[in-house]
Amino acid sequence: MKRIKDIFGKIGSFFKNVFSTKKGKITAIVIFSVIFIAVLVAIFPHGKKDKFALDDFYEFAPADVRAVYSNLVKVSCDGDLKFDVEAGAGEKKVSELSKSNLLDYMFSYLDKNLELVDKMDDSVIRKTAKKLFNEDVELLSDIKDYNYGGYIYNVDKGKIVRKKDECKASDTKHVLHLYGFNSNKNYLYVDINVAYLKDGKLYDYNNKELGDYDGDVSKLPKLTENNSYYHITYLRENEDYRLVSVDWRNRS
Repeated sequence: MKRIKDIFGKIGSFFKNVFSTKKGKITAIVIFSVIFIAVLVAIFPHGKKDKFALDDFYEFAPADVRAVYSNLVKVSCDGDLKFDVEAGAGEKKVSELSKSNLLDYMFSYLDKNLELVDKMDDSVIRKTAKKLFNEDVELLSDIKDYNYGGYIYNVDKGKIVRKKDECKASDTKHVLHLYGFNSNKNYLYVDINVAYLKDGKLYDYNNKELGDYDGDVSKLPKLTENNSYYHITYLRENEDYRLVSVDWRNRS
């Protein structure tokens, strides 16, 4: 007990000496201010905000898997991304995918990272293509009245410009569900069930009715468990995951 009293006595003497002079008071105020700010930074959320939040249901997946999956969902007025490939036709590399698919994937990435603005340098497209795709693809020439997220995009004198437009959805929406993934040192593989929604009912792409769907993603594992799926391959390079190929596989 005596030792504890001695310790508190020394602490008391320290603060008494600090506050006994003007210089000491200023030093104490600075120290306490720094500590207070550090506590606030630790307690409250900070950093770059994202307007897009993947459904909490997918919290089971690692951050890198969630990141690449988020590029595939809510890409248009018609819902999630439907690749222009045929089920059972085998693996399609980036260069074999349609330019509209690649643009949707890229603009989805830019949108979810808050990089889409009314006017941006066309170099953004080239840099983002190198970041996202495992092959060299030229997409600038395809940005002609390109529709994404309620805007029409065009290239004008080295800039990408946009103007407001109506989001014209069809009567069906594409629906994806992340259900599996694995990886090794160099590659990430993601498996995603595919379906479409019409009049509140979910269907596979053979037009077989799967059941009612109200947007609750926790229902998708059961509804789509026998569906065909995308097997998507990504190359891992530092912190980037570059799209390599898409294979639309059947379950049998």
